[in-house]
Amino acid sequence: MRCSDANTVYAGSEAIADTPTESLGRFVSPVVCCVVQDEAVVFDQGDPRLYILDFGRRRLRRGRAVMPDTFRHVVSVTSMPDLGDCSVHGHYGSARDEDVLYESASNGVFVPLFDESGAIVVLDLRTGDLIVGAGHLPAPRSPFGRASPRPRDLFACDTEILVKRPENEYAGLIAGTLSRQGESVTVAVFDSDGRLIRDNSSAIPVRPWLTTKYVTESLHPPVLALASFFTAYSFDAGATHRALFLMPNSFVAQQRDREASLFFQLLWALVFMLPGILFAGYLSWRVKVDARAIGASAWARRAWMMGTLLFGLPAYITYRLLRPKCVLMVCRDCGRGRRVDRDVCRHCGRGWESPELEPPAWRVLSAPKPERTVSTQAQ
Repeated sequence: MRCSDANTVYAGSEAIADTPTESLGRFVSPVVCCVVQDEAVVFDQGDPRLYILDFGRRRLRRGRAVMPDTFRHVVSVTSMPDLGDCSVHGHYGSARDEDVLYESASNGVFVPLFDESGAIVVLDLRTGDLIVGAGHLPAPRSPFGRASPRPRDLFACDTEILVKRPENEYAGLIAGTLSRQGESVTVAVFDSDGRLIRDNSSAIPVRPWLTTKYVTESLHPPVLALASFFTAYSFDAGATHRALFLMPNSFVAQQRDREASLFFQLLWALVFMLPGILFAGYLSWRVKVDARAIGASAWARRAWMMGTLLFGLPAYITYRLLRPKCVLMVCRDCGRGRRVDRDVCRHCGRGWESPELEPPAWRVLSAPKPERTVSTQAQ
């Protein structure tokens, strides 16, 4: 269905009309890939095939059936975030404009489509033919290797179709990606057969704020930092910058980009976690000493120590806020400090034996006033 001003147009898998009828058919699971002027490209995942909807002429064109292994899920180029610095343009000019051999297909003849793996296919709107294997999104470079090229793992991506003049034939494409951390841009050029001609990545500068970022991440709970390593690519790139507890873009999580086995990736993650682990261990030792000084039970000491070791600074602050306020006195039996609010000493197990601590059964509320005596001396 398409709404334009006061006009409402209805579309189905069979036709387009101004009124909804059963003859229009139904899409099983439609995905709007893109909208070019008055035409929309819809992929029906239940069929599966592509539909070209021309709302201006009220005409529907059905593409060829697509094999299930060709598309798993179509992602539109226009559905990505604002591209910003990731915009690429494929206009090769010369001294004279009429000598330009290749230009970008800005007239809407060819439409690029992505699937969830990062592969790029091109749809010819004139014939409805699908160019499979036209290229793929280049994997952006991270400080520790190559990141994932899937659209959900990229902060932004863009594609420009190249056509050959004057035949207006498909000549290739240029694909650009922006890493999920927003640190590097990678551009790749493919010919008309989908072969990679060249790719290039922008250099990742070493900035002073990276040191501050690493120090701040070291104050994060170690258990959550380790969880970020395993869930690094479980979030969309746009959502990683809004994460509250996990840090999918941390230095620990970026170890997943190393071109190594999972064991060595985890080993490098533990190396980057070492300052945070040592800091949490120091706080855990402070909790142990303080809990023993105030007379906490062995179970409570172990629980607070383990919680501080796993959750670091937040657990230590919680312990200090919930720490009981108590007074210690010297035990007459073992000579060590014991809490006055406990019946027995935690060290020797002896109870209170001082009789002065037991309140008497009676007490004096007010003492009588002494009588004044006058002594006289015999004359």
